[in-house]
Amino acid sequence: MGMLLDRAPDPGLGYAVTDNERYLSGAWAEREWQQVFERCWLYAMPASVLAEPRSWATFDIGRESIVVTRTDAGELRAFYNVCQHRGRRLVDAPCGRSGGFVCPYHAWSYALDGAVRTVFDREVFPADLELPKRIPPVLVDSWGGLVFVCLDPDAGPLREYLGVVPDHLACYPLDRFALVDDQTVRWDCNWRVAMDAFHESYHTLATHPQMLKYVADTNVTIDCYGIHSRFHMPWGAPAPRVRDRRRPNETQSTLFAAYGFDVAQDARNAPAVQAGMRSKGFAGSQLGDLELRIRHFHAVLDRYMAG
Repeated sequence: MGMLLDRAPDPGLGYAVTDNERYLSGAWAEREWQQVFERCWLYAMPASVLAEPRSWATFDIGRESIVVTRTDAGELRAFYNVCQHRGRRLVDAPCGRSGGFVCPYHAWSYALDGAVRTVFDREVFPADLELPKRIPPVLVDSWGGLVFVCLDPDAGPLREYLGVVPDHLACYPLDRFALVDDQTVRWDCNWRVAMDAFHESYHTLATHPQMLKYVADTNVTIDCYGIHSRFHMPWGAPAPRVRDRRRPNETQSTLFAAYGFDVAQDARNAPAVQAGMRSKGFAGSQLGDLELRIRHFHAVLDRYMAG
């Protein structure tokens, strides 16, 4: 993995019960929108969606919809998905390819960078009325084959925000990965409930007992790095509580077959494992994953909420 930077093994968050207002209060949710979602860099889409010039895609978050485009010059641009005349959404489709946009309400047209091209029947507007020249822009950047946007025009650079993340994920050839499936699941719950479920492995035994054959749930490690943290859950190895460990089980065999070797024969052959992973594009066997844990996650949000 390389050197671990600015690691704080114990964030010292205490053991107090989490205030349920974080999950139930509309006022709290509004503060989160203003202090968190409007200030953080947000992952929007894979860069492959915008691989070609004149391609575009939309990203919806909370009350906002953002259009991200790839201009003829190959540059990324982002702006709010709203016509500057009467506020109608400029595009309804999730993605597409075109030389610009035309509002379906009053036919105002826009360039791929959000600049106003034409105003239909300009003469019906007062001559002294200063019409908008472009849609308000949104910060946009990419890293590792992923496109990020930020609604705060005064936010720092994406690389600065990511901190140690690029170093820890350097073993993944993210820019060479391909999107093979895209699903949207709507949960009728506060967003924290959904996020919290993926910040710990303690629920594996009760919720996903079938996973114990190939997930070492109690061997998870969590390292904290300021506003980010790293969550390591070993996959492919049975949980410590699984007693029969004499030979690989069927699930393990299926998982490792994807890397081109027979786990029953090569389970102890490290070179074979690494060769299989390299054939899939991974840098050796240095594999990692990045997630947040619940209490550290809440503490980071508190930093933003405090301004």
